[in-house]
Amino acid sequence: MNSAFLDLRRVRYIVTIAESGSISAAARNLNVAQPALSYHLAEMEKALGVALFERSATGMTPTVPGLLFVEHGRIILDAVAVAESDIRRQVKTKTVQEVVRLTIIPSLAAVMLPRLIAAFREHMPDKVLRVIDARTLFADELIDSGKADVAIKLPLTETFQETPIVWEPLYCIMRNNGTRGPIAFRDVAALPLVLPAKENPLRKFLELAAQKEGLSLNVIMDVDGFEPRREVVLSGYGVTVFGGLGIPHDQMGSDLLARQIVEPELKHPLILRSREGLDPALDKAIREILAEVFRNWS
Repeated sequence: MNSAFLDLRRVRYIVTIAESGSISAAARNLNVAQPALSYHLAEMEKALGVALFERSATGMTPTVPGLLFVEHGRIILDAVAVAESDIRRQVKTKTVQEVVRLTIIPSLAAVMLPRLIAAFREHMPDKVLRVIDARTLFADELIDSGKADVAIKLPLTETFQETPIVWEPLYCIMRNNGTRGPIAFRDVAALPLVLPAKENPLRKFLELAAQKEGLSLNVIMDVDGFEPRREVVLSGYGVTVFGGLGIPHDQMGSDLLARQIVEPELKHPLILRSREGLDPALDKAIREILAEVFRNWS
């Protein structure tokens, strides 16, 4: 299965099938023979042990695992494009540039990547930015092993030493019922909730907030990733919660609403963690750039 995941060609094929709506349309867009495309999709589904698409007479629709695959696939392909561009630029200039390895939680990666690239190219043109999409636990592993320099992550416990770089407001994502504006946390807790798994820091934050308010969360389904949760909500199964900074408003459409959670206003901290031994001057410069990105964003 590992070899299948490392095959960028197959990742590109599956993302294109999702974006094109059918194998025949994807084959035309990729200039690849349709039987070959069908073969590679079947091999990936075989490796995973799940169907990535639902087939119908009108085309192909990603399943929940398919949506998660496509969400990460887009991030992977974007990162590959950035890496190729940086490598070509470095080869062209014939200089060796220092690499800054930055991990970022998936909920922010897709929407934040363009801003990060622009900011680092403006303030650190002599550095190569390498962005790693990593959930909080994996980000900690990368920092601890020295394989990443700085991580943008969520705290794993209520108490933490790092100073938050930003407090991200939380929103309830629901089908558009015509009711706009903020929504009380007690009302959100009573709705059928589609949330990340229990070990997810956002889930832990919500459960602790509910405990403090004497509430119980009505969780009906565990689903990771914004895109899969969005599709579950669109299908009418329930509502979900997402950090405001990571909501891709261009993907929300007219069928969904994002309502800020209040009473109490829920905000969770995003923190920066640096590896041991990172040059203090570089660490300070990176933090200043990231603080500016978040300041201009929020």
